Amino acid sequence: MTRIIGGVLGSLRLKGPAKATRPTSDRVKESIFSILESRGAIQDARVLDLFAGTGALGLEAASRGARSVTLVERDPAAAKVCEENLKQVAEGLSKSGLKSDVRLVRSDAKSYLKKNEPVDLVFIDPPYEMAHNEILSLVGKPEPQ
Repeated sequence: MTRIIGGVLGSLRLKGPAKATRPTSDRVKESIFSILESRGAIQDARVLDLFAGTGALGLEAASRGARSVTLVERDPAAAKVCEENLKQVAEGLSKSGLKSDVRLVRSDAKSYLKKNEPVDLVFIDPPYEMAHNEILSLVGKPEPQ
C-alpha cells in the first residue's frame, strides 16, 4: 500500500504503483522526511520529483508544506497513476486550506532538466535498469575514469 505518511494528509492512501514502478517503503520515506524536516528543507520549498512513479515522494512533500511540487514521469502507465494521486492530494490540500502548486509533467528527466527551472529540493529515484553513468549525467557529474 502506498500512502502519505505525514503532514496534513497523513494516512491518505494513494493509488498503487504501475508495473514500471517500485514504491518507496514507509520506513524509508519517514527517514528521508525526518531528516529533511529537521533541516527546514521542506516548508515552502520548490520540489522536483524526477522519475516520480506514483508521485509518493513529491506528494509527501506537498502534504508537509512544500510551496510547489513538480512530478516528472515519462512512462504512460506511471504518469496515469501520478495524475490520479495528484488529483486526490490536491483535493485534500484544498480542503485543509494548505496551498501547494502540484503538477505533473509527462517527460523524460533529461529533457525536463533542460528547462532550468529553479528548485530547492530534488528527489531522484530512477528505475533499477538505468545505467549509473546516465544517472550521473542528469546531475552534471561525469562518470569517474
